[in-house]
Amino acid sequence: MVNLLILAATLPNQEDRSCFERLVRLHWSDMVRVSKRILGNTEDAEDSAQEAFVKLYLNFEKYRSLGDDKMLALLYTITKNCAKNMYRKNSRQYDNVVSFGDDLDLIKIDSAFDSPLEDAIADLKESDREIIFLKYVYGYDISEISDILDINSKAAYKRLERAKGKLAVSLGEVLR
Repeated sequence: MVNLLILAATLPNQEDRSCFERLVRLHWSDMVRVSKRILGNTEDAEDSAQEAFVKLYLNFEKYRSLGDDKMLALLYTITKNCAKNMYRKNSRQYDNVVSFGDDLDLIKIDSAFDSPLEDAIADLKESDREIIFLKYVYGYDISEISDILDINSKAAYKRLERAKGKLAVSLGEVLR
């Protein structure tokens, strides 16, 4: 993270420097967490999050006009894509790792889950986990989620309701 703050100092004007520094300070741990859900370990997650912030930095003047909410949504998407790319790259590097090809519904989850709720969330498809996390972990409302996922609000609402339903069914089976 320190390297990113140094990088921020190279932005051309004070407003951009302050904005980028604020993004790093406020959302670094969130982006590491997003990456860790995909990659399964902290070291790779930190590398992936740093790569995402660097990509945002390289085009910061272009994205600055988006506003804070859309820029954060963009950072989330860049982070997720960096982590998925790293996951694919790591999967190809090791012969003993099962390759899932482009089927990213089978994303690696941190194995430290220790409650029925966390186990049930881990068993959801990646797209269902994503919308649950956006709503209940990151606190986005339906309109923000629809912007992040690039779908309309009604579709975001239905997707969230379906994910909650699957979670309820899964929890019901676990708690019987």
